[in-house]
This record gives sequence, structure tokens and C-alpha cells, in this order.
Amino acid sequence: MELNEKLVEKLAATKAKYEKVTAFAALLPLFKDRIISDELTGESYAKLSDYVGQMYCAWGVSWYTNTPTNYPEEKHSQVGFVNVYINSISLFGDKLYDFARQKLDEVLPSIDVHFYDAMNSNFYFLPHEAEAGLKKLEAWYLDTKAQCDAQLKKLRVAELQRELEGLS
Repeated sequence: MELNEKLVEKLAATKAKYEKVTAFAALLPLFKDRIISDELTGESYAKLSDYVGQMYCAWGVSWYTNTPTNYPEEKHSQVGFVNVYINSISLFGDKLYDFARQKLDEVLPSIDVHFYDAMNSNFYFLPHEAEAGLKKLEAWYLDTKAQCDAQLKKLRVAELQRELEGLS
């Protein structure tokens, strides 16, 4: 029995979509499970994950297809980017914001990223940069997190010293 003509067309469209999904998963192997399960083709914005390893990203790790904010004109437009917004306040709180930003600034030169929007702490990775860049961001997070208790103690000591000086 031959398939109905409309079903043949639908089958061809589904096959073409799945070929795009497969190609997109091959482009971003770190997110292949999400890409395949959600049948993402890479043609439009898509949230790829809420986490970079152990680092929770409240705004997600996304496939970004629009031109980024503050994008320099001398860089040519790409088909898409893996985008992550690093919000140091949501990750570390108000008291540790400056400390976390300082630590991030220290590792920035070691991160291979197509475009970093410093004003908004947004990283835009080309597909081939994404895995290594995201791993470096997770390492920054874990290293900074490990230093937080000591930094909070330093801040408290400085606060108490100011109070003590104010009493004299």
C-alpha cells in the first residue's frame, strides 16, 4: 500500500526538520540531548540549559540568533551564538558582587569568546568556542565560591575596624 500524498509531504517535512535538529546537535555536542529532545533546529532563539556545570544561570544558556546588544560594527554577523549572562549578584549576593566581578575580570583574558558585552556581562560564544568558554566560566564560579567565606570575613573585619575607629 502506498502512503497518501499528504502524508508523504508531511513525512518529508519531518525528515527535513530532523536533519536540521541532527546538524544543530552536531554543532553543539554539549547540548545535544536538549537539542534532540526539544527538536531544536538552531533557526531561532532557544534556551539550551539552566546550568553551566554546577553554576546556575537564572537567565539560562541560550542559542541566540539576533545581533547582540552593543555588538561592534567591525565584527561580521554570525548565524548564531551560545549566550550566557553572568549575573554576579544572583550568584554571590550584594556583599560579594565586587569581589566576584574582580575575579571574573581576572579570568576574562583566558576565555576565548567571540564577543563579550562587558556592560551587561553577556558572553557570546561561537559554537566552536562554547564548550571551553563555558567550562572556564564554571571554573571561575567554583573558584570564587570557594573563596567567599574568607572574603566575607575580610569584609566583616574591615566593617568592625571602621566601627571601632568611629568609637574613638
